[in-house]
Amino acid sequence: MKEEIAVSAGTMIHDFAITDRDVVFWEFPVVFDLAAAAAGAVNPFTWDASCGSLVGVMPLGGPAAEMRWVEIDNGYVFHGTNAYRDDDRIVLDVSRIPSVFNDNDINDSPSLLNRWTIGTGGDELTWTTEQVSELSIDFPEIDHRVTGRAHSVAWYTETHDTADGNLEFPGLAALDVATGELDRWTPGPARQPGEALFVPDPPDSAEGEGWLLTFIWDQATDRSSFVILDATDVGAVPVAEIDLPRRVPFGFHGTWPADS
Repeated sequence: MKEEIAVSAGTMIHDFAITDRDVVFWEFPVVFDLAAAAAGAVNPFTWDASCGSLVGVMPLGGPAAEMRWVEIDNGYVFHGTNAYRDDDRIVLDVSRIPSVFNDNDINDSPSLLNRWTIGTGGDELTWTTEQVSELSIDFPEIDHRVTGRAHSVAWYTETHDTADGNLEFPGLAALDVATGELDRWTPGPARQPGEALFVPDPPDSAEGEGWLLTFIWDQATDRSSFVILDATDVGAVPVAEIDLPRRVPFGFHGTWPADS
């Protein structure tokens, strides 16, 4: 099924979330500038706070006619961790940046984990938010066997904006959702991990039991290595680190396809 959802402007929507019965979209005031793109601008996206911000809920599978929106605080969310139902509420963890694409900077502030609660039981949606962590973290990963249902652990990449406008990744962190505690691993000076990928082991293991996989870029040597961490003890010494014969291009995202 294909459904078209009307929006008020050409905004950049980077991600969305699902529960076992809903699709959740968020729209923030990062607007595509067609004239700038036609003129060859390196970045045709601009921040326009006057557009406002919304979060919307639609039944999983549609129809779009049942889409409902509620206004929320301005900001930007590239990535949501996971969403799930708690009776007539949707709980959704997101990495929120107060603003982006100001003066051609991609990020100009920390990416802080926030927990949204969206009330769906009344005639109108309601929305509340609370900050979960003081650490700047993004690029979330969960045990995908619980996607759309309550999760107990999530893994993140630490992020840090440099003075020259670049984005660095100092390390990885595991969040215990129940306690809010973070278990952190830092690979060392001049070494940055990419996004972590979780692989359950064995396939029928309990949630979060398995391995975290990531590539490390060593800026001093301009070489890469492949690192395996115990997903249940991220702060420990890696289970293995394998030097690679050449540098792996340093990027944000990856995926793990099963051989089946």
